[in-house]
Amino acid sequence: MKIYYGRLLAAPPVGTAQEAFDLLCRLLDEVEDEHSGKPKDPDPPLKYDGRMYPPQSDMTAHLPDGSIRARSARNWVYAYVDGTILITDLDGAVILKKPGKASPA
Repeated sequence: MKIYYGRLLAAPPVGTAQEAFDLLCRLLDEVEDEHSGKPKDPDPPLKYDGRMYPPQSDMTAHLPDGSIRARSARNWVYAYVDGTILITDLDGAVILKKPGKASPA
């Protein structure tokens, strides 16, 4: 997770919720491809198989305000309309916040 969070924070900010969500998913796949030693399963198992996967569609909601909320095994992931990314634990404690390109200064 340390490598993933580092890459996420180092990536250029994005300007939309979809770009933010796509960035989250792409970087997690890249880190897992490089470090897990486990090939990506196109139909991820429900139990841990040695590789982390981005939130699946059945755990992802596109909200009326245009933001995206998703649940992964241990986190809530939020992608806001201004491109801001927020990752919390399941109790709501902030793990990572990355401002979006369109975030107010």
